[in-house]
Amino acid sequence: MKRLFLVLMIAVALAVCGCTEKGPSGNAPSIGDLKANALSAANNLSTYSLTSLVNETLKLKAKGLNATPEKVITISNGVEAKLAMNLTSFMAHASVTTSNSTEVSGSPAMGSSSEIDVYQIGNSTYVKDESGKWTHLMDPRSAEELWAHGSNNQVLNLAEGINSSQIEVVGSEKINGEDTYRLMITPVKDDYSIRDNIALEEAGKAADILTRPPENIIPIPSINGTELNKTGKVEKLVWISQKTYLPVRYQSSMSFNMTPLIVGFSDIEANRTVQFNQSVSLGEMSVNMVTADQYSGFDLPLVIAPPDEALKTAPIVPSPIEAAPQASAP
Repeated sequence: MKRLFLVLMIAVALAVCGCTEKGPSGNAPSIGDLKANALSAANNLSTYSLTSLVNETLKLKAKGLNATPEKVITISNGVEAKLAMNLTSFMAHASVTTSNSTEVSGSPAMGSSSEIDVYQIGNSTYVKDESGKWTHLMDPRSAEELWAHGSNNQVLNLAEGINSSQIEVVGSEKINGEDTYRLMITPVKDDYSIRDNIALEEAGKAADILTRPPENIIPIPSINGTELNKTGKVEKLVWISQKTYLPVRYQSSMSFNMTPLIVGFSDIEANRTVQFNQSVSLGEMSVNMVTADQYSGFDLPLVIAPPDEALKTAPIVPSPIEAAPQASAP
């Protein structure tokens, strides 16, 4: 019965998103042509829209600390971002909603959410915070300098990532009427470095919740790299249009299990670090992260205009930062 229910749920999800999956396409271009075409399409892009969803769940079966009973902690974080980008006019608009909740066994769940609105027009950035207040930041550099080399083109960043990675065509799908190639990207060293940084950050969150230290005390977590490599999984998929070679969808997932330790603490006020004689185990932890990006609106007319309230805000101009000299390429 459970398996039947799962099959039905998958069928409904496919019907809702308009996806039809097929096996690997025998007519797909070579890997080299796919990379070159994706890079060329991204370089010639004028406008696009993007909806990005990020969901993160941490579960910790915590061992009792200081004679306290065992606890189960669940931390959930979510981000939804909607982006509209006009690359030729140097304009962008993003609406970002974040939510988080923490639940500790034996206590009611606690959560919060926030929203921000951001416009980037040339070298000016307008930010609306939760209270409705606008802030206008003006970069001392010119708009042409800020937007040069595709610095604000996420489609180009994705195409460059595909071009520099090992990829495999693992299927073809029709997504919302668009025929696509489904590509699997082999994770690289940087992906695992990101995973390790996330693992340390999550261990720090758990340590704060369990120990509830004073504001000036920061627990120092430690993770086992071998354990992460053994339990960790990283998967990256991208669907690109068979017609335009522009991305239709991107998805990445990361999961791992670990048993982090607290090896000491930092005292900010005293400017000192204390190492424990014996590290303290936090318990068994699992982390799951999923990112899903949906692209649309390529090269369509797009007008982006901040509200008058934002435009009337006095600009804040930071001091220019002198760029460090770059070494010549080998």
